[in-house]
Amino acid sequence: MGMGCSDLRSISDTDDTEEDTAYRGKRLEPDRTVLLLGAGDSGKSTIFKQLQHMYTKSFQRTEERMQFKAFIVDNVLTAIQILVKASFIYDPIVDANNRETARKITELEESILEKTDTEGWECLPMDPMDLYTLWLDEGIQKTYEKRSMFHLDDNAPYFLSKMAELTRKNYVPSFEDILRSRKKTVGVADQIFEIRGKKLKVVDVGGQKNERRKWINFFANVDAVVYVSSLSEYDQLTYENNTTPRLIDSINVFKSFYETKDMSAVPVYLVLNKLDVMTEKCQTGQRKMSQFHRDFTGNDSSVEDYKQFIKNKILEEDRDNRVREVFYSNAVDEQSIRLLVENILGGVL
Repeated sequence: MGMGCSDLRSISDTDDTEEDTAYRGKRLEPDRTVLLLGAGDSGKSTIFKQLQHMYTKSFQRTEERMQFKAFIVDNVLTAIQILVKASFIYDPIVDANNRETARKITELEESILEKTDTEGWECLPMDPMDLYTLWLDEGIQKTYEKRSMFHLDDNAPYFLSKMAELTRKNYVPSFEDILRSRKKTVGVADQIFEIRGKKLKVVDVGGQKNERRKWINFFANVDAVVYVSSLSEYDQLTYENNTTPRLIDSINVFKSFYETKDMSAVPVYLVLNKLDVMTEKCQTGQRKMSQFHRDFTGNDSSVEDYKQFIKNKILEEDRDNRVREVFYSNAVDEQSIRLLVENILGGVL
């Protein structure tokens, strides 16, 4: 969900003397550099947004928040299209009107979808609230319960359940809406944050498979890696092929960067994210860990057993004991991320 490459700069680049340029370079030179790594959908870019909000007061202006409206519209349309296509396989849509809405959704041309960036809901060939009615259809709800069988972003129920708010003419995305919106990180987003009187550069690189080959370009001069893995992905499949379990993919990604020669002396902080989503899955009893991982021997009703199982699976790859600490977090909760940052910075700075 990274928005692009940015550095925190407040000094003008125009009409500089050599002394000005040298001074600016010194001011922007970070004291430490931290690399945010993780597989796609781990929530690392959400953590990056939290840092921007906490330490640079980003996302407070209406104009800035409105930039995320197009992403939210896209997230809703993508989610409902995925659910409709999956319903053809798992549970047919029950209501006739909803079936008609589903037909229109599946037949949307790319040219119309592209217009949502500027025109929003107005370019759709249906009332956008019909999407909410479709979401409530018994067939779609039963299909949603089988979401481990196909790729669906965690934010789908959040946005689809608040369509009445999202479709208001005067709607302005809240900060939580911004945090939950998804835009795959392409390339790199980096920013220098002033924390405790020190300049900390945080680099967020894309986690999808086609982005990982670029990671090696950022391994030099790194003081620490914050590796983010989603606790809630134990029952989900990867975006790229819809067959590889996401937990296995996350472990393989961890192993891949861990074994890179340039990273052999770099300390690692492991962040197990989306504790809230995993807790809900565990407590409802519908997504049992033992159904998806035969080597799980714990209690299927125990959140603590789920946490320990996932943590131990990843730490099996920490052969040189480079993982300094393990943190459990909920990336959309500011207090959770603030505590995480304070603890990690204690070691990095």
